[in-house]
Amino acid sequence: MQDLDADDDDAVDTIDIEMVNTEWLEADPYFTPQVHDFEGDGGIKFDDTDFTEVDYVAQFLNEDFWNLLVIESNRKAKQFFDTHQDFSRRSIFLSWSDTNTEEMKKFIGLILLQGLVKKPHWRMYWSKDPPTFAAILDRNRYELLMKFFHFSDNSAEPPRNSFQRDRLYKIRPLVDHFSRTFSGAFTPFQNICIDESLLLFKGRIIFRQYIPLKRARFGIKLFCLTDKNGYLHSFRVYSGKDDPITNLNDSVPQECRDMSITSKTTVALMRSFLNKGYHLYVGNWYSSVPLLEYFHSKKTMCTSTAKANRVPKQLKSHKIAKGETVAFSKGPVLAQKFEDKRTVYMLTTGNGADTVTKTKPGGQRRTIPKSVDEYNKNMGGVDRIDQLIEPYECNA
Repeated sequence: MQDLDADDDDAVDTIDIEMVNTEWLEADPYFTPQVHDFEGDGGIKFDDTDFTEVDYVAQFLNEDFWNLLVIESNRKAKQFFDTHQDFSRRSIFLSWSDTNTEEMKKFIGLILLQGLVKKPHWRMYWSKDPPTFAAILDRNRYELLMKFFHFSDNSAEPPRNSFQRDRLYKIRPLVDHFSRTFSGAFTPFQNICIDESLLLFKGRIIFRQYIPLKRARFGIKLFCLTDKNGYLHSFRVYSGKDDPITNLNDSVPQECRDMSITSKTTVALMRSFLNKGYHLYVGNWYSSVPLLEYFHSKKTMCTSTAKANRVPKQLKSHKIAKGETVAFSKGPVLAQKFEDKRTVYMLTTGNGADTVTKTKPGGQRRTIPKSVDEYNKNMGGVDRIDQLIEPYECNA
């Protein structure tokens, strides 16, 4: 069974919910959820007939992407030369000329290639082994492009002490671009999940996170909505709970503004999927009974693991033997307790109280709640993304 992340106790979520509602009743084994019909339109949203690998990449790194990099890098260079005039006769700055789309593609390609071909220092890529880098772009030109590589207009950036300062201002156009292209290229099928990913970053930044069980451990946290195969449909960059630009209250309906920060994050990512019969899977860091009730009211099913303080007391205090399951229900929400190697709590509006029998590789059979089985099948999308990108570091 899928283990929970150690960052479930992250300081972002400060709300402790103790379920004391007496409306919870022990559910019989035949409890049946109210399943909503799926009305989504899952699949690729463009005609990919006769597409090559390069054509798929171009759906995301499109003309708008390259124009952004060229315009902002040239703008950064102009701003630099407007304030710097005195250069030595041998300065590489004297050779600067505006870049273009063709050159920018070479530049980005070399950055990506450095993640595959490892060298102690970037200048060593222009040695004779391999000769690839020098054949594509002059070393001094590469250094100039790296100096002026930019995504936003520095002159329009709010002051550091401004209430409206965006902590992601330097990369905001890039974040917005990929948010549009990822969501526009593919619509997930019924089963989707929300989890977090950690992008490795060891520099100094106020919202850097430390999550010991993640491979990167240090970095920038993303809240990701994916399908089970690992397609990233939408995401939010966590830039601190006190960042006014990413205030979640502006991204969720009025009725959700009293929810915990993690529940509001989930609602914000799900807004375009509500009332379509989707089935969402989330970990215990996000789940709560009010969240599942809200999604049920929006024709959206949800299955999640749960913390002990987010299930009814009756369930938590109910004693069962290892391998056994007990369930309580309140309206559309089913809360389950399963004794495995450790106690597992589940909340669901999309699965019943029935169980399934699984066979381990050694032939041993065990019975588990169907909600646990479905959770394990559909909750690995973000882990799949991390697995796919891990071998490809991007050095810049």
